[in-house]
Parts: sequence; C-alpha cells; structure tokens
Amino acid sequence: MIRPREPEDWPPGTSERAAQERDAVEEILRLALDSGDFHSLEELNAALAEYVDAYNRRPQRELLGLSPEQVRRLLADPWDGTGPLRLDESLPLDVLQDSPLLVNAREFLAFLAEGEGVRATAAGNLTRAAVAALLERLSGLEGAAEAVRRYSKVINEGDISAIFRLRILLRLAGLLRLAKGRFRITRRGRTLLAPERAGELFALLFRTHFRRFNLAALDGCAVAPGFQYTVPVMLERFQRLRPHWWSAAELAPHLVLPPVRDEAPIHVFGTGADAYELDDLPIMIERRLLEPLLGFGLLRMRELPRAERGLPRHVYRKASLFDRFVRWELPD
Repeated sequence: MIRPREPEDWPPGTSERAAQERDAVEEILRLALDSGDFHSLEELNAALAEYVDAYNRRPQRELLGLSPEQVRRLLADPWDGTGPLRLDESLPLDVLQDSPLLVNAREFLAFLAEGEGVRATAAGNLTRAAVAALLERLSGLEGAAEAVRRYSKVINEGDISAIFRLRILLRLAGLLRLAKGRFRITRRGRTLLAPERAGELFALLFRTHFRRFNLAALDGCAVAPGFQYTVPVMLERFQRLRPHWWSAAELAPHLVLPPVRDEAPIHVFGTGADAYELDDLPIMIERRLLEPLLGFGLLRMRELPRAERGLPRHVYRKASLFDRFVRWELPD
C-alpha cells in the first residue's frame, strides 16, 4: 500500500527501493493529471484515489507476484477465520496421526492430566524424572536422548530442546499452566485432548507456533522480526508453488519480501581465495519455517548428499495434509 511509514513499520529500505516507491507515487500523479481537466480539488482527489486503488491491486514482481492490497490483507489477518487464511479444524485424529507434533502434544497433555500434575523445579522447568518419563512416551526423541547420554548420566529439560519447546508451546496455547510448583493441564487442555477435538487442537497449536512462539529462538541467526511478521506471505506463496523438492536457498526468492531479505545478514569468513559467504536467510527459512512445518506433518523432507564444507542439504515439498489443512481466500 502507498502510505506514510509508521514507527512500528519495517526499517526504511535501501535507496533503490525508496526510489521505486517515489517513482510509483510520481506515476500515479502523472496518470491522474493526464487523465483530464479538473474543475475542483474534489475531482482531483477522486482521480488520485482511483489510481492509487488500481496501483494497490496490481500484482508486483517485487512483492513476489502479489499486489500491495493482497500483501496488506495477508499481514493484517488475525488467523481466526475472518481473513484470507482458513484452517480446517474438522480434520479427524486418524488423518492427523502423521503430525509428529500433534501426537507428542497429545501425549504431553495426557501425561499432565494424570494425577495432580507434574512437579516443577525451582527454576520453573520440568524435573529430570518428568523428562525421563516423557522420553519414554514421546516419539522421535531417541536420537536426542542418546546424544546427551554420551557425555552425561542425567538429562535435564534443557538438554532436549523438543521437550522444552513443546512445553513452551502448550503454555502459550493456554493448555498448561504452572501453579503452586506444579505443571497442570488447563480446562481448555482437557477439552481439546478429547480425540474428537484433535482438529481444533492442531489448528490452535499451528496458530500459536507461528504467531506467538518466538521463531528467532529456533536458530542463532539475526532476530529479523520481519521474518515472523511475514510468515503469512511465505505460507501463501509456498502453497502455490509447483510440486517440487525445494531447498531453503531455492525457496528464498519465491517466499521472502525485500525488507526481510535486508534484515538477514550475509557473513564473510576468511580472506582471499579461502573466503566464503554464509547467508543467514536460508538458515532462517529452514529453522523457522520449513522444520516447524515438517514437525506439523505439513511437509516431507529428503536429505541429499552432503554439500560443500560438510553441511547436509535438505529439500522439502508439501505433504498431502498441507492442502487439506490450509486454504486461502485472497481476492485478486
């Protein structure tokens, strides 16, 4: 949209983008003035409003093929079903069994629902006994536990990031609370733990993860607040890409708006012929978007032969659940 920058907006862009914005304003003024004679200020304002509206509804290459109005709608969406994003909360539990995160979330809630909750440490973490019990109940954590046991006889909550993050996610979603030194399932948690409410639980966890969980905590890259702010744009653009195995680096030009690209630094290591670059952006895309979607069961992942400097290279594509769960109502 063409509008004054607000204090909370993205930081001003590059001089090149500022020039593009200025050119767009000048084009609108020229078209309006060339369209005819005006007998009053009201007629001129009406013509300007018409051309501004046309500009805001025109797809733009720098906006990944979206129009300014479409981007505005995506970013303003409260994710409650009243905006472009629609989540199918009616999906049954048997369809959602391919979601590792949902399966583990339900198991974690069931664990809390037993007895009088689970005792917390003085620092507000799960006790070692609770972590040990969860490692027996949650799936997909065997490798993480084995890695810790190689150098330690005990496993704390902080040693298993998946358990720590799941507890935080359940708290942010209002499904567990810490009271009087114990973690307890909330009334809402008990309600959504019912098998017939699995779709609602899945949608709540999805919204909570991408809107309330601090995605920057998933990697050691720059905070880049614009990344989380523009996740709706990334999801919408990704869903419309052709079916294909994509690496994070390949996805970047298709998903990321220019201001977010500006927030992600490119580091240069070494000098001369030994110098090489490390771009934060593909790491952020993989850690903050692709891996969480994989955990929700919305993506599939494949590992390719190791790339240069020994780093594994993963590629991703949509799982069938993605299109069943997510749809968009985004007017042209």
